[in-house]
Amino acid sequence: MVIDVNAHLFTGRGYEHRLAKAAREAGIDRMVLMGGPAQYDYASNDEVLAAADRHPDLFVPFAYFRLGRDYPGMVGQFHDRGFHGLQFAVPESDYDDREYYLVYARAGQLGMPCIFQLGLLPNSGRDHLYNVCCRRMRPIGLDTIARAFPELTLIGTRLGNPWYEEACEVARCNDNVYLDLSGTTLRKKEPEFFRQMLWWNDKDYSYGGVRTVIRPWQKILFGTDVHYRYLGVMRDLYETLFARLELDQDARRAVMAGNAVRALRLD
Repeated sequence: MVIDVNAHLFTGRGYEHRLAKAAREAGIDRMVLMGGPAQYDYASNDEVLAAADRHPDLFVPFAYFRLGRDYPGMVGQFHDRGFHGLQFAVPESDYDDREYYLVYARAGQLGMPCIFQLGLLPNSGRDHLYNVCCRRMRPIGLDTIARAFPELTLIGTRLGNPWYEEACEVARCNDNVYLDLSGTTLRKKEPEFFRQMLWWNDKDYSYGGVRTVIRPWQKILFGTDVHYRYLGVMRDLYETLFARLELDQDARRAVMAGNAVRALRLD
């Protein structure tokens, strides 16, 4: 079983079916499917839900929620329409701005996992029209949210690139925070980098009387966040990293599917 927690539906005729075909060829069994900000040519929430209806065994639909623009009552509406979770990107304020707390509270109440796009985004050439500020998507904001809403599952993308250490420390300290390795990280970082970022290295540790045995690879999810043409490439990059780190089969299965089943609350 392989579950991709970070797949986007782009505009363009036939993209949905090409994505489904490429997923099968790459051995991907389930995909979290999302739209996103319009300036990046992502599809709308309506199109995401329609695609999931046509491919119910493959696509798990997440709604793109525009923090600072959409109102909190829309969380329940998205849930009632059949969206499994929410995706956030390019917020109007920092992710942990208290203005958004009603959104997070409602998502937690409804059991809707939330995916936070972290770190830097490419410049679309139209970003000045959309008030894009990547600093607002720093991983440290997830720490505040995770502590305030322990019932909420938070998934951060791209290992927080370029704020890697910040992202990994947030995941280490919060049971309800997970990260994927999408984006350019797997192409530009050596195995030793991942050993350093996931420094607790399967050992028990305690701090301030709190003891935990969470293993670092229990917090990492398989996510691609690429055009359908590169799904196979991304899977190969994950497998190459596993081999070079000499991860055991239990850890590999956890990253590729087991952690996602738990984080996304999938049957």
